[in-house]
Amino acid sequence: MLGTLELLARDGSAVGRPRQARASHAATHVGRREDNQDSVLADDETRLYVVADGLGGRPGGAVASKLAVDEVSRVVRRCSDVTSEDTVQLRIDLHRSPEESLLEHAVRSAHRAVIRRREGEYAEMATTVAALHLTGGIAVIAHVGDSRVYRLRRGLLELLTRDHSLVNERQDAGTPLPPEEHESHSHIVMRALGVLRSAEPDLRCVAAQSGDTFLLCSDGLHGVLPETRIAELLGRAEPELAAERLVWSAYAANSQDNISAVVVRVP
Repeated sequence: MLGTLELLARDGSAVGRPRQARASHAATHVGRREDNQDSVLADDETRLYVVADGLGGRPGGAVASKLAVDEVSRVVRRCSDVTSEDTVQLRIDLHRSPEESLLEHAVRSAHRAVIRRREGEYAEMATTVAALHLTGGIAVIAHVGDSRVYRLRRGLLELLTRDHSLVNERQDAGTPLPPEEHESHSHIVMRALGVLRSAEPDLRCVAAQSGDTFLLCSDGLHGVLPETRIAELLGRAEPELAAERLVWSAYAANSQDNISAVVVRVP
């Protein structure tokens, strides 16, 4: 936990010195499930942050989410090398920024990685993904499914993604579900990595200002904590403590799913 004192170093230094606050922290918990099918990444070196929530039951969900996180990270890292195969294959869309094209390429590559493993006991696996890449004062966001990205700025929480859910799809089509059916259908995902023809990522660029705090989370968190509580916990602590408190608050609120949070503070 932030604010705790370091252990005595072998050379006697750092006695009583508080640990330095990190720019981000990733926390995940199995919750009340038998296994954890969420995967998370907080990489301050590449400034890439990812949450993936596996679908398809045991053990495929955990495999799919880890594949997605690892592949998105691999592509973003390798594309920093202009001679890498990924960079050569990167399709630059004239209607998108290079940063958006990179993250889209990474998510599409993750989709293909999951599809390649869909056989045998993993035949039905899939995963959501929410990815955030900070670059040059811009936050690039890509997501598929119902894992979310929020931004807290000066105490105001804003949802930056829109769930690819049955509830939202019906609403967009002009045939909304009755309110009494929202809760029972809220976890039906209409897009996921690994499912053919349904993995098109939504992309978005927003400004990333000094002091902004971003949250990436699975539905095990946002499905049980109201946004007022999320904003309160994000605004009261550094990333490590905020992420841990969010996860444990969702657990205390009786979340029945795996619970994951990645908290990123723009320095």
